[in-house]
Amino acid sequence: MFHWRRTLSRLRVLCLTCLIATTTCSCSAQQIKAATPASTQNEITSLRRTWQVGAYASGGFAPNYIVGSLNGLRYRKEQQFYTVTFEAGRMLAAPHGPSILKGRPEALVEITPFWLTHSPEQTSVVHSNNPFLDGREGTFPGYYEHGVSFVPLMFRWNFTNSSNRHIPWVQAGAGVLWTTNIFPQGGGYPGSYTSRFNFTPQVGAGENLFVRKNQSLNIGLRVIQFNNAGLGDINPVPYTLNFSIGYSWWK
Repeated sequence: MFHWRRTLSRLRVLCLTCLIATTTCSCSAQQIKAATPASTQNEITSLRRTWQVGAYASGGFAPNYIVGSLNGLRYRKEQQFYTVTFEAGRMLAAPHGPSILKGRPEALVEITPFWLTHSPEQTSVVHSNNPFLDGREGTFPGYYEHGVSFVPLMFRWNFTNSSNRHIPWVQAGAGVLWTTNIFPQGGGYPGSYTSRFNFTPQVGAGENLFVRKNQSLNIGLRVIQFNNAGLGDINPVPYTLNFSIGYSWWK
């Protein structure tokens, strides 16, 4: 009888000791985590994301599209743009940089198999060197034009000092665009020819919003120029504004 009581007493002491040890370890782990600065935790999480694969859709317009010709005929035109783009990127280095500029450089490649521009039918005031035409209104038919685009290298800076849940970025790059007809003045109308082949220097800014640990919803604004580099007579579209929304998987 005495033997069983002594064994039971020892078991109670052992259980109490284990409970105290477990509680102490748990408290210590929480204290260590709490003592770790938030910026360090963000940096650790950011370092685990090296590759990005995703896609985005965009829509935009040309704020200052002036259709013109070498003989002086010109008028303002509304032009809309729609794309679906696939992108892949890789981080090039660990976070570095001063203060709020701290971040990670990333190189991306973009392929746009669906590129569409739409010019709706519209009435515009025509300006011309010919006094008979100058100041008159003209009605111009609408049209659609398709193309494909490729950006072989986009450089992006991901700011990692704010949070691991939302990461702002800025980027710059250049690509090429091929269209089914010469763009943006198909057929050379009203007298100056452009080209089917255009270069697309661009800059942009946006943010990755991580809805899951390694999945992000991405929003952005891109400013793109179409430049035929002398392959056509003129470059009538100085720049376009394109708003985008997409989704990415990270590894």
